[in-house]
Amino acid sequence: MIRKIESIYREFPLHVILGVGLLFRLISVLFSGGYGMHDDHFLVIEAAQSWVDGFDYNNWLPKNSVDGNPTGHSWFYAGLHYCLFYFFDVIGFQDAKYKMLFIRLIHSCWSMLTIYFGYKITEKLSGEREAGIAGMLLAVLWFYPILSVRTMVEMVCVPFMLMSIYYLLKDDIKYKHYLIAGIFMGLAIAFRIQIYLIWGGIGLVLLFQRKIIEAVIFGISTIGALFISQITDLFLWGYPFAEISQYILYNTTHYEDYITMSWFQYIIVLTGLLIPPVSLFILFGYFRSFKRLIILFLPSFIFIVFHSVYPNKQERFILPVIPIVVIAGVIGWQNFYNNSVFWSKQKILYRNILRFFWTLNLMALFFVSPAASKKSRVDSMYFLNELHDISGVILERSTNYGCYLMPRYYNRMWRTQHLCYSKDETSKYAEQDLEQLLKDRKINYCLFIEERDIEERLSKMEVYFPEMQFIEKFEPSYIDKLLHFLNPRNENETVYLYKLY
Repeated sequence: MIRKIESIYREFPLHVILGVGLLFRLISVLFSGGYGMHDDHFLVIEAAQSWVDGFDYNNWLPKNSVDGNPTGHSWFYAGLHYCLFYFFDVIGFQDAKYKMLFIRLIHSCWSMLTIYFGYKITEKLSGEREAGIAGMLLAVLWFYPILSVRTMVEMVCVPFMLMSIYYLLKDDIKYKHYLIAGIFMGLAIAFRIQIYLIWGGIGLVLLFQRKIIEAVIFGISTIGALFISQITDLFLWGYPFAEISQYILYNTTHYEDYITMSWFQYIIVLTGLLIPPVSLFILFGYFRSFKRLIILFLPSFIFIVFHSVYPNKQERFILPVIPIVVIAGVIGWQNFYNNSVFWSKQKILYRNILRFFWTLNLMALFFVSPAASKKSRVDSMYFLNELHDISGVILERSTNYGCYLMPRYYNRMWRTQHLCYSKDETSKYAEQDLEQLLKDRKINYCLFIEERDIEERLSKMEVYFPEMQFIEKFEPSYIDKLLHFLNPRNENETVYLYKLY
């Protein structure tokens, strides 16, 4: 059996790699419901569905803007989901979870282009063997399948970026290829504005190579494609690039309002995600390739340096550049390995290192790929959709500060009150104001978030609603529980639903 698979791989390596990559992505499509973090749900799914329902969840529309200015969020990606959700409504496809399954399927298919073009770029720059290694890594690195099905701009922009690079590497390259490459790069930037760093890096490479006309064509076509993708700004705000301009302005003045870490944070992230010691081989090969693969190295290096210097650091910010690091790293490392006297004498050691890497990667892959996230939040909101007598909901979280946003996409109750009750004394609904909060008798359901002190909290609520009735309990997924155990800041708690009488 193994020999048969090896024979098929030798004859059709790209087909096998794509098949394996698709298999694990389909596992994530079927089982990894929910959402990973705030942005990949509330800035995309929540916004788009609310527009379909005649509501403006994030107050992005000019008529609902708090200060009359754009909010700095591109309408392109959320707008595509709006069109899709609108189509779903027209054909009567309403179930929120099944719609998200379809969204995950679309994203999984789109992510296959990352594998395909990653393979093709590596094959072009090095050879079939290196292409097979890079392609397989992009197919089944432990975090790729589950992130590939998420609505994350950091992942969705990658195929367009790689398509652009692919066209720039053609043997018989003509002006039209620079035009096409620019269009693809503009679309990549439309999803994730920071890709302009890759664009600028490629432009510098073209200028260093004295390809002035080519650089101009590439630059203008990129700007043109970006302009068309942001055309809604003209109709909503009356001038081009309104949202992007506001985004840049906000991030230049609020860069310290978020997570700030050391400059080497992303080197640590890359080392961990790619699994040491193989990750060290890849990073070594990446930096070693700076001359030979300047078209890959310089743009990606600028991207990494910028994010390393910029104070606001979140792990997902580095995701767009990982395929380039993998491609250049594999090529650089394999070239070094094939000519190394040391490694020529350490074949057994090297094979054991690779066995360790693939064993650890596959264990993580099988554990993470089917993992649902934010499950208790999603399930509780989805369950409320089955109840037709809801007039108001209170989120009881008196054991903690503040309330996180609940995904109303799953019940589409945009105008139903969802009031927060926590111990945050600066909150509008502080602990001492519970009685005043509950005077609004439209509230008839309560979600108790987290199990801590649950009996005491239930007793306190029973003072106001002596006949309150338990309805359902919603458990976090296994990955939610693990993340919460590793870091309590990952707020993935059990949720109890009660009917208030």
